[in-house]
Amino acid sequence: MRTLKEREKMPALRIGEESINHVRSKYAEGTPEREFFENVLLARIPYALIAKLTNLPHTDVRDMITGRKAYTDDARVILCEKINKLVDKGLDIGIYPCSDLAVIDPMTTVLLSSMANERRFEIAKQKLIEAGLMPAQ
Repeated sequence: MRTLKEREKMPALRIGEESINHVRSKYAEGTPEREFFENVLLARIPYALIAKLTNLPHTDVRDMITGRKAYTDDARVILCEKINKLVDKGLDIGIYPCSDLAVIDPMTTVLLSSMANERRFEIAKQKLIEAGLMPAQ
C-alpha cells in the first residue's frame, strides 16, 4: 500500500508562463515535442509520474519537457511517441486532467495495462489471420 510520504513526492504539475512561452517558441507547431508538451500541459501529469513510467531521471524529464535540455533520441521515442499516446488516450477517455494525485498514478497504470492488452490482442489477431485460422476483416 502506498504511504502518504510517497504521494507527497509527486507535486501537481506547475509550469510557469515563461517556460510555456519558451517551449512554444522553441518547438514548431505540429512537432512531436510540441504536441507532447501541449498534451502534458492539458493533462497536468506530474513530472515524477512520467519519470516513474519511463525510468528516466525526474530532472531530465522536467528539463526535456520544458525545453531546457535537448531530447536524447531514446527519450524522444519514449516521451514524444509512447508516453504521448498514453496521455492522448487518457485525455480522450477523460482520465486527465485530474488534480487528485492519489488517483492519477493508479489510473495511469491501469490505462497503460489496458493499452498493452489492446496491442497484444491486435498482434494475436494478426497472427491468426496470417495462419489462416481467422478470416481477414
